[in-house]
Amino acid sequence: MLKLMMALMLAVVSMALVACASSDKSTAGGAAGAGVSMDAIKGDWPLTHIRGEAINLPADARGPYITFDPEGRVSGMGGVNRFMGAFDKSKLSDGKLTFGPLAMTMMAGPEPLMQMESQFGAAADQVRRVRLEGNELFLTDDAGAELLRFKRYR
Repeated sequence: MLKLMMALMLAVVSMALVACASSDKSTAGGAAGAGVSMDAIKGDWPLTHIRGEAINLPADARGPYITFDPEGRVSGMGGVNRFMGAFDKSKLSDGKLTFGPLAMTMMAGPEPLMQMESQFGAAADQVRRVRLEGNELFLTDDAGAELLRFKRYR
């Protein structure tokens, strides 16, 4: 139980201490400056991959998702707990994305979902760039490595 609580606390701290974006280097999947619009990413995005690996959910579990609001707010669920906060929408057109401090509920849940939530939080901590390919949203580090992938099913 102590390990579970430590993992949860690590996820919360990781999501709360997201650093600012750094340089204007090119990224895999597009050159610097290739960005997205707020209209293109607003709304709900179910999570499909963490660090390039497809997530595996129990049949009765609601999957993690992220919601971008046109006012610069972000919210969602990491697997067990809900999170909310802000993101810097001013640089989306340059393909950059940074989150401000994120608050998160502190509920415990099934171990597989808690582990996935911890991985989700650690990956979110490293997000610096965003790109959209069809109905898939990729959140990457500054070098373009895929951290989180979401897919809109409409």
